[in-house]
Amino acid sequence: MENGYDTDIGECGGKLSDGQKQSLAIIRALLRDPQVIILDEATSKLDVDAEKAVLNEVLAHKRTVLIVAHQLRIVEKADHIIFMEDGLVREEGTHQELMNKKGGYFRLKEELFSESS
Repeated sequence: MENGYDTDIGECGGKLSDGQKQSLAIIRALLRDPQVIILDEATSKLDVDAEKAVLNEVLAHKRTVLIVAHQLRIVEKADHIIFMEDGLVREEGTHQELMNKKGGYFRLKEELFSESS
């Protein structure tokens, strides 16, 4: 931001966009260097470039990260994915394992998402 740490963000961040608020919240959490971090739709207000930067930073350190996401591209780098639908675990594994599974739930959802983007 133009004035760095001295930037006036307004009361409760009122002068920030939703994406800026979301980025700031994640950055504040990361500054504590937690061993476990839970992200629930944490990048929903970010553009794709900001989303990649945030996820790279979150995943850069040795920590457990639980990500709840509807955008499947967010979990591509995850060590382990648990794909749930209607409250049930449908599949689990790495991104590659799930993509290699013919007719699998995860692969079908990702293909649908790719077509609609």
